[in-house]
Amino acid sequence: MRTWFSNRYEPDQDRAARFSEYFLGEYGTNILLSELIRKTARLMCINEAEAQNLFRYCAWSAHLDVSLTHQLELDRPLVLRDADT
Repeated sequence: MRTWFSNRYEPDQDRAARFSEYFLGEYGTNILLSELIRKTARLMCINEAEAQNLFRYCAWSAHLDVSLTHQLELDRPLVLRDADT
């Protein structure tokens, strides 16, 4: 999740909040993480690489409450902590 930092991504709180809002609007427990990122990128009119960095930053900074007890991979559905219970 911290790859956003090594990619030299400069976080912007407003963009992160907007990304989280769009991302959660598209979220579904059966949708692959890569597809969620792709859809969110399209909604925000940004490229997928930037969307991936935004996702990583949002997960790291708790804008998105990602479960750390489940695998986190682009080709798997994402599990949020709310969905753990």
